[in-house]
Amino acid sequence: MQSDSSPGAPGAKAVFSVTVPIRWGDLDAQNHLSNVVYFRLFEEARIHMLNRMRTADPDARRMNMLAHASCDYLRPVHYPATLRIDHTLNRIGRTSLDFSLEMRCADNPDIVYARGRYVLVGADLETGRPVPWSEPQLDVLRSTFSITET
Repeated sequence: MQSDSSPGAPGAKAVFSVTVPIRWGDLDAQNHLSNVVYFRLFEEARIHMLNRMRTADPDARRMNMLAHASCDYLRPVHYPATLRIDHTLNRIGRTSLDFSLEMRCADNPDIVYARGRYVLVGADLETGRPVPWSEPQLDVLRSTFSITET
């Protein structure tokens, strides 16, 4: 799996991309990617992004809870394929993050196979209560997504 953070133009939304190969076992009886696997691949990409963020801020005492997840299936994905999942950070809330996702085949990036959305809520590891983002955590988000203030 590979990842990169693509800097956007000032004021543009930056994207964090992860590539994930699908496995033959990810297919359903119709010989295309099973519906539940889309969520697993979105999760894999999300965890990869969060691990990068934790590496940049290892002292964070925060857990991230999934508050919402959705997927719009646009086209079937057939084996073999390597997928590119692009995260776009839509909004940084006081205690939450709102992301959009697009799933594309790496060898045909002009076609979107699925769109998704998820919301993470940050909470204290000990209490489980939502907590606001600290300035160092906001800095990590900005650097992960190459966000520039305008």
